Amino acid sequence: MVLPKPVTIRLLLIEDSPSDIVLIQASLAESKRTRFQVETAETLEDGIAAALATRPEVVLLDLGLPDSDGLESLIRFRQQYGDGLVFVLTGLDDDDSGFQAIEYGATDYLVKSRLPTAFLGRMLRYALERRRLERELEQRRQRQRQESEVRRVESLSTAPNTATAARIYSGRPLRESHPTEFQQVLADYRSGLNGRMLDNGVAGGQDLTASAMRDLGNRLGYLRAGPRDVIDAHLLVLKEVIEGAPTLRAQVYLEEARTLVLELMGYLADYYRHHGLR
Repeated sequence: MVLPKPVTIRLLLIEDSPSDIVLIQASLAESKRTRFQVETAETLEDGIAAALATRPEVVLLDLGLPDSDGLESLIRFRQQYGDGLVFVLTGLDDDDSGFQAIEYGATDYLVKSRLPTAFLGRMLRYALERRRLERELEQRRQRQRQESEVRRVESLSTAPNTATAARIYSGRPLRESHPTEFQQVLADYRSGLNGRMLDNGVAGGQDLTASAMRDLGNRLGYLRAGPRDVIDAHLLVLKEVIEGAPTLRAQVYLEEARTLVLELMGYLADYYRHHGLR
């Protein structure tokens, strides 16, 4: 039987007790299937700096440090480091304190007097693998939601009421009848979507995007475009921007695009109402 190759894990130990550092390093060295590259820091300030510089996969954080104490250490570290695996080390054999640490963002807590020295490395490796699987599962769910959204919008382009409206407004799809203008529509729609992403939360940003979409809706109306043409542009741009994008960013694009395409449909309908077309 071929055994799997040992896995190497980068670990940051933020601990000021020399005896505890020796104990933890000795425990990690006992792991036969996992190798740990251990970096140490004796203060919270040095630990934060080391974490930001090396991006360890696992952090062991003592809650009693010279420059910080208790949950304040965890809170300050989390504010700087983000959502990596952080196990807190505490001298208090108190489950309430441990559960409170988890509420403030700790992955788990380890009581020094009950440190699982015989299988500490294995426990940390399993936690890292569990986090990886959870993220893969969430990414898979996000991709499924994205694919479902694209299929939903695609189905609109073949819906009877949309196809009928398109025939009323234009005999042929805009991408065929006016290919050059359609490419400009894509560019403007892409610009509007990117602007919505950048301006999200910025005062006045939404108003600028709305103005650009209103102008685009008027131009589409002038070209006798229909709902099918809006959906065509929406799908082409959407597929382009989410291709290869990180999962969370792609999800934000989907949410913003869902609002944007409805706005553009509304401006196109306003154009036809204003010009007496129903």
